[in-house]
Amino acid sequence: MGKREFALMVTVGAVLVVVNLQGASAQCGGNLSAIFEQCQEFYRPDGPTEPSPECCAELREQNIDQQCACDYIASRPPGIGPRNGIELNRTVFVSRACGIDVPAGLQCGDFTVPPYPAPSSAPLPEE
Repeated sequence: MGKREFALMVTVGAVLVVVNLQGASAQCGGNLSAIFEQCQEFYRPDGPTEPSPECCAELREQNIDQQCACDYIASRPPGIGPRNGIELNRTVFVSRACGIDVPAGLQCGDFTVPPYPAPSSAPLPEE
């Protein structure tokens, strides 16, 4: 395959991803594209530990239906579109770190949202 054909294939693939995200956004009650634009690096296993204030603001602003978004992301094959390198466990962590409740037990394809971690026990101050 030549460079021109490959470039065309990549462009068509990118358009299909955007169209799919727009369709899912309409179904899920917000703009998934905006969330992925702001938060995608935090959903990757090698991404920063804590989400940015901009990512958290976008998550809160969009107020996406969690089950709908979960079903959409889980339905994508790994390596295709929004599932490309994104771990569902990280999406839960990022949402919770931004103060968004993600209930334990929520089914997301074959992934089950884990319980919240137990609060860390800080040593008591000495008297």
